[in-house]
Amino acid sequence: MPDRSKGSAARLRREAARARLLAHNPADEAERERLAAMAAMFDREAQAIDEALGVRP
Repeated sequence: MPDRSKGSAARLRREAARARLLAHNPADEAERERLAAMAAMFDREAQAIDEALGVRP
C-alpha cells in the first residue's frame, strides 16, 4: 500500500506541474488563477501523502 500511495503523490505532483504549465498560457486572468490554485492544491495533497507515509519527496 505505501508504494501505491507514493505513486499517488507522484501523480499529484505531475498534475500540479501540468496545471502550472497551463497557467502560463491563458489570456483570461481568472483561468490563470484557477489553474495556479489547482497546482497548489495538488502539491498540498502530495505533501500530505508523503507526511502520512513518513517519506521525503
